[in-house]
Amino acid sequence: MSLALVTGASGFIGGALCERLNALGWQVRAVGRDAATADRTLIFCDDLAAVSPERLDDWLDGVDVVYHLAGRAHRDDRGSELARYEHHRRDNVATTRSLFAAAQRSSVDRFIFVSSIKVLGDVSAVPLRPAHDPDPKDVYAQTKLEAERCLEDSRHRGRTRVTIVRPPLVYGPGVKGNFARLLAMVARGWPLPLGRADAPRSLLARANLIDLLIAAVRDSEEWRVLHARDDDDCSVRELVTEMARSFGHHPRLFVVPRVVMRAAAVVTGSEAVYQRLFEPLVIDDDETRQALNWAPPLSRSCAVEEVVRWWRTKP
Repeated sequence: MSLALVTGASGFIGGALCERLNALGWQVRAVGRDAATADRTLIFCDDLAAVSPERLDDWLDGVDVVYHLAGRAHRDDRGSELARYEHHRRDNVATTRSLFAAAQRSSVDRFIFVSSIKVLGDVSAVPLRPAHDPDPKDVYAQTKLEAERCLEDSRHRGRTRVTIVRPPLVYGPGVKGNFARLLAMVARGWPLPLGRADAPRSLLARANLIDLLIAAVRDSEEWRVLHARDDDDCSVRELVTEMARSFGHHPRLFVVPRVVMRAAAVVTGSEAVYQRLFEPLVIDDDETRQALNWAPPLSRSCAVEEVVRWWRTKP
């Protein structure tokens, strides 16, 4: 029986990964920071960067695979730009460095790091491949890229193989953030000014990401960067239409010229939101599919229906 260590185990992706691994017969050491959901199998850790090397060695004793999902992403950081950068660097880079060093000391077979497609940029009409030049636009993407480079620089010091996974926006039951806000507005039938939000966007259902993370264990390569997406890219307009149909009503979309929406975003400081709604970001994952003989098992339409069913059950 294989043993996996999962950081970020109480999060949106980590919790589902632990459940899937357990269902497949794996033993799991789950490390998480949400005491409210902790059970006897979860190692509570509020600050992974502060964990001593000795404690990390204990966690990794006998471990075959490390899934490193923990990090800083969407917290409401305060302070100067430099302070925010240091917080992200501590949680995304320092933790990766120390955990990977411990994995090498314990001769862990594979270290799987969940990064982000944002390391290559926020907008691209050209499908992004692993070999594209990095172009991070914010502190989150910058520190994810630093963590990737830290792994690449350190991997020759031991036998631990490395897989980096760069997903786009991940959605599924329990999703939060912008996807959840959009879902709520569609569920309530609100009219939305997204009639021109027709740029293609790559998305990834959580179930498909989990399937890929498990498939990555079978890889024989010492170093691999994986891109992944659902089978079909879609625009935000198409996504809203699918959501509305799953809720049983017509989408209420109206057209506002893009130049007006862009100007409003600039005035309100919402340029990043405008990009996510109106600009393209597409991924090329052919290398992943060929290397691992993998394809996403869940279609986008089924994944959207799944998240809508979850939303209907919310109190």
